Amino acid sequence: MLYAPSRQGGRLRKVSKFKEGAATMRLGGKTRLRTPSGKPIEPHSRHRDRLLRHADKMLEKGDRLQASEKIWGAVAHGIKHIARRRKWPNHAHEDLQDIARYLSEKEKTPHLYTLFKAVEHYHRNFYADTRRIPDIRTGKREADELVELLKRIDETMPLNLAPPHGRDYQDYQKRHRRAA
Repeated sequence: MLYAPSRQGGRLRKVSKFKEGAATMRLGGKTRLRTPSGKPIEPHSRHRDRLLRHADKMLEKGDRLQASEKIWGAVAHGIKHIARRRKWPNHAHEDLQDIARYLSEKEKTPHLYTLFKAVEHYHRNFYADTRRIPDIRTGKREADELVELLKRIDETMPLNLAPPHGRDYQDYQKRHRRAA
């Protein structure tokens, strides 16, 4: 059974519903996801910023694999942040790629998709370990540039914009649940 803090006095209480290891709590009219330990799940924007800081630390230590994955993770969470705010599908790697291409076309910034594809190599490097530290430092700079570009787009892009390929988020969720 999963436990989470209650609203009264912070005592732990049983939480019956959970999805993918996270408890769902209903507080003040909002549903908040919680980790199995009861801590609130952080928003994608917080993960994005934290992962960029961690990438720097991993580069200082010379840990190529962890630095590579932190670089990719920061960009993935940056794209997920934009997608979640607009209720776009963002569960699969292909969704992130579609969103990056869509944002690049919509904002008329082909550089965005080029940066995305460059940073995507660092996700592969986590498994292959073929990149050297100077290359990974370059990837970190590309990730920083891409994240700043995504932040600017998120501030200016309307929240009610249609998703890539015109997919409806609720229809996507229904199809996704059936496949699982």
